[in-house]
Amino acid sequence: MKNLLLLVVSVFTCSLCFPQVETNYYTQKNAIECIKDFDAKNCLKSIKQFPPIDLSSYQEDVLSTDMNTEKPFQYCKSLEVNYTLSDGNWVDLESGRLWFLTFESAGAHSLSFVFNDFYLPTGASLYIVNQEGTTLYGPVKDGSIQNRKGFLTDAIDGSIVTILLFEPKSHVEKSSLRITRVNHYYADSRSDPTRSGNDCTIDVACIPGWDFEADGIGRLFVLHNDGLYSGSGALVMTADRSFKGYFLTAMHVVDGGTLESVSFFYRRKTCNGNQEYTKVTCYNIVERASWGAADMALLEILDLPTNNQKLT
Repeated sequence: MKNLLLLVVSVFTCSLCFPQVETNYYTQKNAIECIKDFDAKNCLKSIKQFPPIDLSSYQEDVLSTDMNTEKPFQYCKSLEVNYTLSDGNWVDLESGRLWFLTFESAGAHSLSFVFNDFYLPTGASLYIVNQEGTTLYGPVKDGSIQNRKGFLTDAIDGSIVTILLFEPKSHVEKSSLRITRVNHYYADSRSDPTRSGNDCTIDVACIPGWDFEADGIGRLFVLHNDGLYSGSGALVMTADRSFKGYFLTAMHVVDGGTLESVSFFYRRKTCNGNQEYTKVTCYNIVERASWGAADMALLEILDLPTNNQKLT
C-alpha cells in the first residue's frame, strides 16, 4: 500500500449543490411549510404502520458495546420492506403532481430509509418530514442519485414521517422508487449511548475555540446486512494540498458495508442546547485504502461540498 502523507484539514466550508442533501431543524415546528416546491400541508396520511418491535436485546447490545471490541455502534433495527410508488397516493398540482406515503414505527427515536430503483427526472424533488414538523430532509434532486445502486437517507426524528415526491408537468410518470428498508432507530444517533459521561463524548459546543476544527469531523453511517452502523472520521489532506475529499475512519465500521453516507455539522449550536446546525450529507463515496492491522480506512467523498459561507 502506498505511503500517504496526510494532514488534518482544519477548515471545512460547504456549498449546497445537488450531490449533497440538507437536513434542517425547525424549533417552530413549521418544517412542512418550508417546502418551496409545492404545498404539502394536507399530505400527511396514507400511513404504513409496523408492528411493535421488542428492542430489549438490541438495546442491551448497544449499551454493552466495549470500546476494545472493534465493533461499530448499532443504533437501529433494519426492517426489510418492499414499497413502490404504487403504494402511496398521488395528487395533481398546477405545476405537476405529488406522491406521498407516511410510515409509523411505534417507539422509534427516528427513522431512515433505503431506496433502490431510485430515479428522479430533471425538475423532480424528494423530501422527508416528521409529523412534529421539526425535521425536514431534502430536497433530493436528480444530481444527488446519479449512478447509484442504492440510496440511504438521513435519520428523521420521530416515529411518524412522510416521504413526498414531486414531479413537474414536463416529466410526469418518469420517476421510480422502491423502498427496501426502513431503519428504526432505538437510540439517538447523535450521541454514543455506551460512552455517555466519559471523555469519548465531548460536546464540541462546550469547548470554546474548536468550532473551526469541528467542521472537518463527519458522522459515517454504513448499511450492513444485519443493520445500520455508525462511526466517525475526519477530513484529511495529501501533502500536495489537492483538497480532495479524503475521509479517514475505522476499517471495522466500513468493512462489509453495502451503502455509506457521511454527514457534517451533526452538532448543537450551544453547549447542552436543543438547536442543531443544518446538516449536510454526502453520498458519492469510494474506498481508497484500508489496513486491518491499524483498523484504518481511507474514503474519498467525491461530492465534497465547498465554498458556502452559510454552513461554515
